[in-house]
This record gives sequence, structure tokens and C-alpha cells, in this order.
Amino acid sequence: MEPFVQRNVSALKSRWEPLSKRITDIIDNDMYPKPIVGKLDFPTCQVADSTGKIVTIHSLFDPINEANEKIKHLKKKKTENAILLFGFGFGYLSEVILSQLTGPVFVVVLSEEILASACIARDLTDIFFNPRVELIAGTEEEILKKVEKITLQSVEILYSDPELKLSKHYHLISALERLRFQYCQPDHVFDLIRRNIKNNISRILVDPPVKDLFAKFINVPGILLAAGPSLDENINHFSEITGKAIVLAVDAALIPLRRFGMEPDLVISVDPFETNRTQLSISGPHPPLVYFPSIPSEIITNWTGSTICALPQNDRLSHVIDKHWPTGLLDSGGSVATAAFSLLVEMGCNPIIMVGLDLAFPGMKSHSSHTLWCSEILENPYMPVLKSTNGALVRTSNFFNLTRTWFESRIKGLPKVRVINTSLNGARIAGAHNISFSEAVKEIGRSNIEKYNLPSPRKNPPSYLEMKTVLGKDFEEIFSDEL
Repeated sequence: MEPFVQRNVSALKSRWEPLSKRITDIIDNDMYPKPIVGKLDFPTCQVADSTGKIVTIHSLFDPINEANEKIKHLKKKKTENAILLFGFGFGYLSEVILSQLTGPVFVVVLSEEILASACIARDLTDIFFNPRVELIAGTEEEILKKVEKITLQSVEILYSDPELKLSKHYHLISALERLRFQYCQPDHVFDLIRRNIKNNISRILVDPPVKDLFAKFINVPGILLAAGPSLDENINHFSEITGKAIVLAVDAALIPLRRFGMEPDLVISVDPFETNRTQLSISGPHPPLVYFPSIPSEIITNWTGSTICALPQNDRLSHVIDKHWPTGLLDSGGSVATAAFSLLVEMGCNPIIMVGLDLAFPGMKSHSSHTLWCSEILENPYMPVLKSTNGALVRTSNFFNLTRTWFESRIKGLPKVRVINTSLNGARIAGAHNISFSEAVKEIGRSNIEKYNLPSPRKNPPSYLEMKTVLGKDFEEIFSDEL
């Protein structure tokens, strides 16, 4: 195995000299886990985690097949996106990605000690010399900066579970959790989204584009109306903000508003599931609806109000459509509440007041009691616990916790926007100002919104043949008979 070391280190040095020096030091000081050979002569290694449990980095039987299983969903998508891989391991997954996918490959080195072991056990020069490959290594802060830059483009996220278990880069792992939440979808959800896009494609290219709302409400107060339990405490006060703020309601909050005789300025809907159609099956007239093409087509067809199309920023197909027919991309974040926040930001709203955004289970309730989905949450010891805005402990879910970190990251990047969280018993969101809804209303008391015009439908939408010609293979992906 030793003859591989010099070649691998030389290849590393040609492109990532600081990393090659660190790998050399690790090998010279015998600080790496010793390689072992699996059942089919594929080398790997084993490392003890913090509890002393032995973690095997790759399958002892067939790491190539293991790697193929990891990218099966990406092959099905026929993705050309960049791949962001957390964990180099012994290079098996990188090799399979390079041989079967076509985009650039960014590999975060989670353990330089494991990489050193791999440099001893395998010839990795084909990976290191491949111009499509970029190794990301260094301090946690350096890695995070590079990852943040990479995720500004359309990416697919892959990761090595064993290396994640062993990693001590806690902030990096938190960042990965947010990315997994934002980018990773099970196959059946991906198929459902593509099917809905197929059914909605004619509306995407006819309906008014959301970009026509961008920057039209500079410094106008915006209210993000979510459907958490704390909505019940504030819904009676909504008449106080009539004409003083733009009210953007998530889809689940529309029924509670209707029950109190109130109407938002806009509603937003993004989820592909049939339950979404159920909560929006209400009698008209309807307020303007901002939608992602991923929602069930029946919602758009039956909507009597204006329907405004938006595209999720983290989807490659969105970028293709937006390039040819500018529509407007929103940082979707993975939930309807995060998409709503992104829309208010793009509209220029300031301050942004979040109502009913608990991201936790105050009183062990799931939603506002006026929604279709309100239920009692049974407490269990595995539920995450965090500090609420009032300093008490509150139970939450992994999904809500990841959503909270998304908001914190987004707010951090908006130093000139005052973000107010009116949930006094929900999760504390770093960067948001915690005040009651009545206090928030006083802040905007002198605001007065002028009448505004909704975006107009597109003129001269493309024909079926034009779409097919312009989109090419992307058109075939949308209209695949497999969906």
C-alpha cells in the first residue's frame, strides 16, 4: 500500500499545497486510522467515536455498490447540477459521481486523518487531477465560507454518514443540516413535484411573474402570517393593521383569517401534497395567490383571485425556466414560511413582522386551533428542547429547529431590515426582535400604504412547440411519461 503515498501527496500538492503538507505531517506522525481490507479487497478504515463505538467508514463488502446507491436518485433526475459532497472517505463516492454524473464536484474534507489513511491505501490521483473536482479543506470557518459561496448555485447535497458521526465541526454539521433540509427530497416527493410542474406548465408561462412584485414595497411594513399556535392570541387584533402593512399569509392561515372575517393582501402556497389542496378549497372570492408550480394544479385552476407564479431558487429547472422567461426566484428554504419571508424581503418590506411563527409546540399544540391541522402533541424524551422567546424551555421538532436556523442565517444577512418575532412562547430566533404583536402594531401606527396594482399576466406566452424547442432536454424532463 505504501507506494500510493508519494503519488497521492504529489497530486494533492499540485492543486492544494497546504492540504498536502498537513496530510504529510499526519502520515509522518502516524496520526491516521490504519487502513483495513474488506471482503472484496476494497480498503477502508475504522474509527472510534466519542463513546468508543467503532465506526466503519465504508462498507466492508462492496463500497462501490454502496456509492451507487447513494447517487441513484441523482441519476434518475439526470441532474447536471454541481455536487456538494460532505466527506471524502476513501474516494469511492467521488469516483462513482465522476463516472456517472456530469457536473462539478465539491468535496468537503471532514477528516484529514481519514484522507491520510486513504492516501496510503488507494491510488487517488485520478480524483485529485480531475478538473471537475475541488477539495474544500481547512479551518471550519474557511470551509463554511466556501460552502456558502457554492450553495449560491444549484447544487445536489451528498454526505458520508460515518464521517458526519465522527466530525467535530459542529457549526459545519449544523450548516449541512440546513442544506439537507433545503435541498434533499425523497424520490416520491421529487416525482410528485415534477408531476405537478407538468400539470402547471401552461400557467407558469401565462400567469403574472412574482418578479413584478420585487422592490415595489420599499420600507413598507410587511406581516408574515404563519399558522402556529400563537396566531390565536393575535388574530383578533388584525383589524388594527388594515391599510398599514402588507399582510402575506401562508396557506394554512387563510382559514383562520376567514373565520374572523379577515382577508390578507397575499397568500402563498408551495407544498406539493394533496393536504395543501384541502386547506385551500375554500369559497371565493379569493385574495391574490403567489404559488410555486409544485402545488397541485387544482388549486390554481379553482382559484378565483389573481395567481402569481414564483420559482424556488434551489431547483435547477427553475433557473432554466427563469433564464428564458424571467419569473422571479425565491429562496424557498424548505417551507412555506421561509418562502413567505423571502418574498417579503424581495418586495422590499421593512420592518417584517412575523406572527404565528412559533417553530415549536407552545402548550404542546401543533397549529392554531382554527386551522384544519391543529392537534395535541404527545411529549416524548427525544423531542428537541430549546429556549423560547420568554426564556422558558419549549419542545420543538427537528424540522422546526432547522427552519429556525434558516431564519437566523437569513436575518443575519439582512442588517438593514428590522425583523420582529411576535411569538412570545415559541422558539427564540436569533437576530429577530421579540415584542408583542400590539407593540409591533404601535411601531407601524403611522404607516399608510398607497393603493398598488397587481402584476399583469404575461403577454405573448410561448406555444407548446416554442417551449419544446427552447427547453430541449429540460422539456423532456418535465413531460416525461414516467411521471
